[in-house]
Amino acid sequence: MTHEIKTAKYIGYLWKSDQQKPEVLQGDKEFCINLNDDETPFIIEGNLWNKDTLTSISIKFVDGKYIIKTYTLTDEDLKNSDTITQKTFIPHRLEGVRLLKFMQFWKEEKDELCEGMITLVPDKLVFVGFENNQQGGQEI
Repeated sequence: MTHEIKTAKYIGYLWKSDQQKPEVLQGDKEFCINLNDDETPFIIEGNLWNKDTLTSISIKFVDGKYIIKTYTLTDEDLKNSDTITQKTFIPHRLEGVRLLKFMQFWKEEKDELCEGMITLVPDKLVFVGFENNQQGGQEI
């Protein structure tokens, strides 16, 4: 099966199976890629952020197949501080990148261990760029 990542200026990274470290994309050049489940080398993992369209793409290669999830943030997402929090993580082998930035979405769920009360549980984790050593953060 072939998956197309459309042409855009992406911030993010792609880690190919034949490389020691990921390729870092800083959003300064247009980029596109076609991913085929049967090709090698393959992309082990990738996260791409298009700040122009507020679109995040997560790529994982699991059991011989790509799992690609795309999420486009809405204006409502950006205003909703009750069920969305920002998270940062220290990257592994991403040169020039200080932190990976994500938006953690939470959903309400009935919790039987809390007497049936509604609690917030983690839902989606959406990549939204880097905080770089050289130039500060990439704003969404």
